Order: sequence, then C-alpha cells, then structure tokens
Amino acid sequence: MLGRAAHGLGQLGQATVHYEQVLRLEPRHVGALNALGVIHAQDGRTDEALALFARAIALAPEAPHLYNNAGYALLRADRLNEAGFQLERAQQLSPGSAQTQQNLALLAQVRRKAAATQAEAVEVAPSAPAW
Repeated sequence: MLGRAAHGLGQLGQATVHYEQVLRLEPRHVGALNALGVIHAQDGRTDEALALFARAIALAPEAPHLYNNAGYALLRADRLNEAGFQLERAQQLSPGSAQTQQNLALLAQVRRKAAATQAEAVEVAPSAPAW
C-alpha cells in the first residue's frame, strides 16, 4: 500500500492522500481508517482521529490496536478518563500487547503527575477554588 510506505517515511501529507483515495474506493477499509486516524492524531486533530477510529472499531470491534490507538490519541489530548477506557479495552482484547502496556504506563505516569500537581496546589493555597 502506497499510503503505508509514505507514512513509514514520514511523508504524512502523501500518506493522507493515499489513505483518502483508498477510503473513497472502499469506505469500510479498516486499515486505511486506522492509519488516517493515526495521522490525524499525530497532527493533533483528535476529534477527526477519534471519528476514524470509531468507524474502524464499528467494523472490527475485536481489533485491540484500534482501541490502543484511540486511547493514545485521547491521552495526547489530555482526556485521561476516556483514554483509560480505550486502553483497558485494548488490554482486555490483547493482554500481552507491549504497546498497550506502554500506553497504560504512560497514562499512569500522567495521572500521578496530575495528582502531585494538584496536591502541591492545595498545599500552597488550601482555600483557593479548584478552577
């Protein structure tokens, strides 16, 4: 697939064109939906990425990498609870996935950092509003 080759070379614009061409011909192509979702996530276009992952998941609900990719996109967007849900589903489907384990570890790290920052804020100004 030309899209995969371009993506592997970091040519995201060219890869996007190829994946979109595939989807015009075959709108239910799970691989192209996933790959285009990954590119959108890399570009910070989380909502577009999630829409593509959702379409792919609807077509292949037992594919753990789709949940993992959605979870990572949500993690990058600081949507931690949603990320946790997607990553847990990926882990349920594929308990031995190193990539999912890495992303769950990253999620735990981000949550610990957020909790520590919140605790420091309360310590500095215990009566200040949380928002």
